[in-house]
Amino acid sequence: SDRARPAVPAIAANLSENGRSIGGIAIHSDPANAGRDATWYIVHNKEMRFFCQSLLAPKPLQIAPGGELKLHYRIHVRRDAWTPEAVARLGG
Repeated sequence: SDRARPAVPAIAANLSENGRSIGGIAIHSDPANAGRDATWYIVHNKEMRFFCQSLLAPKPLQIAPGGELKLHYRIHVRRDAWTPEAVARLGG
């Protein structure tokens, strides 16, 4: 399948242009958003590459009437491609 829903504290994507690596981006979700290992929604196919935190999976968040949903993320950009080890070194 070209779709995935991993439950992890962070996700990363590497970018390329004309077959040459031009860097990457990693996003950490604050555990207060949806737990330590939040689920992410990933699509990777020829037509579209997309990822976001899937706040409604595995279950919807409950917000009181008139309540607020405040989300916090740390975004890391670098020139080198991200590896699983490099993402893990950023901490949770």
